[in-house]
Amino acid sequence: MESRTKQQTRKKIQNVFVELLTENRIDRIKVSDITKTAHINRSTFYEYYQDVNSLLTDIEDELLSEFRKQLEMVYQDFKLEHSAEIFGKALALLNVYGDTFFALLGPNGDHGFSMRFVENVKPLILSAFGMQEFTPKLEILITFEMSGIVGVYTKWCAEGRKQPLEDVVKSIQELLYAGMTTDNNKPNIL
Repeated sequence: MESRTKQQTRKKIQNVFVELLTENRIDRIKVSDITKTAHINRSTFYEYYQDVNSLLTDIEDELLSEFRKQLEMVYQDFKLEHSAEIFGKALALLNVYGDTFFALLGPNGDHGFSMRFVENVKPLILSAFGMQEFTPKLEILITFEMSGIVGVYTKWCAEGRKQPLEDVVKSIQELLYAGMTTDNNKPNIL
């Protein structure tokens, strides 16, 4: 187990990287940018990470692991009749890790992270519905819905989170549960 000082240093490096990632494409961030902004020596950076990509992977792995633990708690009491409430809690969890999620999912982030996130969450959704495996159609549906949610969340962050999260959650819920069209085939989203 790392000492408290080492944990603080690791967190400082991660936070600086996330901050830089919101302003710069990942391929433009150098170890020297991180060390300069964090006010640490290069050797200190290399005590924790091999390079910028290993730092990125560590942040993503840590975030996915923590998010999954939190989501498992949300889904453990899942009942279909309360799915809208559970969904709202799950989306609110994204906001807890908001800056990091936005940096990773945003225009400068790791484009592969979005799919890793979706793939990480899908088994929890399957389990919540009491199923053992995906049918091809269900897998497409869940991937479509989760990718859409990630896209909406990323756009919401990019626009400065001006709209209340509750309104965003409600709009997504309406689309997921009512669909995009009404009985007379007119858009349900207007």
